[in-house]
Amino acid sequence: MYGDLLEFFKRVHSENRLLGAVNDDLQINAFVAGCRALGLISKLITGPLWRILEDKALHVLDMTTKYQHMLHSFERWAEDASEVLKGEVILFDSVSDVRDPCFEKLIEPSADFDTLTLQALELIFSALVVKAKRLLADRLEDGKYQALTEELS
Repeated sequence: MYGDLLEFFKRVHSENRLLGAVNDDLQINAFVAGCRALGLISKLITGPLWRILEDKALHVLDMTTKYQHMLHSFERWAEDASEVLKGEVILFDSVSDVRDPCFEKLIEPSADFDTLTLQALELIFSALVVKAKRLLADRLEDGKYQALTEELS
């Protein structure tokens, strides 16, 4: 896909400044690696989370254990995201249909981008740990909704 973009911009010479800016950004490895990291997070984290949240059979109160598992995964991946880079993780067992041609390209090894992508993933997961702890405090250990009671339901 990256190669396709480079080929596209090689053939298309436009006065459009937005296209020019995108072409310029494609020449910066850190930007490309960051986009790759965000693509992996979309396929492995946010997409599956969104599908779980849309599941009509799952009540919002049932999300506590899923949120706790998600936070623990983020903490682990903030230290070492190599299994995310390889596409070897499944955040939620009930949502594992992420494999498609785009995903296969995202996990394809790249001597130019693997190191930068790994660093970007670990930085993003570090930020997600902080954000999840703040936004989900009531749902995590010692939070007021951590233990689901009959009365609360």
